[in-house]
Amino acid sequence: MGLCAVFNRSKTKKRRKFANATLFRLPKVVHNQCDRTRTLSAKRRNLWLARIRRADLNSDRAEIRVCGAHFASGKPSQLWDETNPDWAPTLLLGYSARHEDRARYDRVKRRRLQKDRADAAAAVVESIDNGIGDTGLPWRDDESEESRTDEN
Repeated sequence: MGLCAVFNRSKTKKRRKFANATLFRLPKVVHNQCDRTRTLSAKRRNLWLARIRRADLNSDRAEIRVCGAHFASGKPSQLWDETNPDWAPTLLLGYSARHEDRARYDRVKRRRLQKDRADAAAAVVESIDNGIGDTGLPWRDDESEESRTDEN
């Protein structure tokens, strides 16, 4: 059984508390795919090592593992989900974090949702301004035509 590589995670009390936590390997650099995958996987590996912050670890060792207690969802996110706070360990790292990654991620998601809603509303307004209704025909005000004929 392996141990979590994060500083101060090998204490007996904490080990018992997270005994059922899954251990995840330090991500490898992917060499057999495109250049973007290679750079993204290298960036992720370096971020994991930076967040673990252990000078005594040899980064070439294959047995470096981090437990699920260090991820908000309990497991790391996918390689391409770079904005997810679980892209690298963020919780209980043995030192105080400089910012809240989860709060930042939630703000970004909320802003994207607001922008998407605003874009959809703008598209609806634009279609109305252009006189295009549900039928695709120019919009016609029937009441104004009836009132014009009544006046004459």
